Amino acid sequence: MAVGSMKTLIGTSIYELVKYPIEDSLWFLDQASAKGANAFELFLIWSWWLGYAWEPYLIHHWKDEDGIHSPVFDLSKWNGPMWGKLNALLTRGRENKMIPIIRIHDFCSLKNRIDKRAYCFINNIQREGPPVWTGPQLSGGIWEVPVRAYYHKLHVKLLDTLHASGINRFYLVPMNEADVIRNSWTEAEARERQIDFHKWYIQDLMSLGVKKSQLIMSVSMCYDTIAKMGCRMELHGINSNERLITGPRLFPNGDGHDDKARGIADYMNWKEPSIAQAKAMAPLLKGTFGYAYINRGYQKTAVPATGEGASPRKARFDILPHLAKARV
Repeated sequence: MAVGSMKTLIGTSIYELVKYPIEDSLWFLDQASAKGANAFELFLIWSWWLGYAWEPYLIHHWKDEDGIHSPVFDLSKWNGPMWGKLNALLTRGRENKMIPIIRIHDFCSLKNRIDKRAYCFINNIQREGPPVWTGPQLSGGIWEVPVRAYYHKLHVKLLDTLHASGINRFYLVPMNEADVIRNSWTEAEARERQIDFHKWYIQDLMSLGVKKSQLIMSVSMCYDTIAKMGCRMELHGINSNERLITGPRLFPNGDGHDDKARGIADYMNWKEPSIAQAKAMAPLLKGTFGYAYINRGYQKTAVPATGEGASPRKARFDILPHLAKARV
């Protein structure tokens, strides 16, 4: 099936779906499909809610630094169990005729010092160098040129996994909520890195056969400039018909807070659309690219630091059949 030939995509998501027992995650996909979803979202790399255990790379050792006990990854060795679960999820999605939207990196994992220290491209033996790692030593930040050789290898592995799962139609988000942290950089320097990162990402994925129409940019910094690069643009915090914005190249998404939302609330009191709002959103979404929202029910009673208590089995699908009317 050619990219762009499918009806409006509607999905509900548990972004860290790969971390849960596989039978629970497959149950979630089956339930979502039965209620009308034809899309689902996954994070490939994230470190919040103990996600580091399910990143693409093996943990080599642990270290204590800055009062934090942190994993140190080996970017030359794949985390086999993670890729096995990812393959199982992708395969079940294909069987359910659901299109995957995969967020390769996650800026949210870089917002606080604890999560940041558990991020594979920050803590790894390649940065530590000898005697543990005797190859070329990795330097520079995650936005900069040296690490991109590793990003490229990850892209090849991800695309091989998608194709091995029998999936030809998919969408990729280079980095969720990508905004370069200023730190010691000036505003102009931060903007330059933001633009360069996305230019390189587009070029690298296209060199591997991915089309621009399959790429979704999730940014606020440099939004207008990056929009001119020709990919789809994501809008976060859309959980109501009052805030819904659609357009030829827009992807409204329920990740984030919407003070107009009236549906199920999570542990932060962030809400998904209510049934009435979902009914009002469906005709507005018909014929657009689509819409996806976080299923707030699964994390309603979660422990904020670890996500303990959250489960795919706690998901609710009350509004999904109403949103799915946008597909027909």
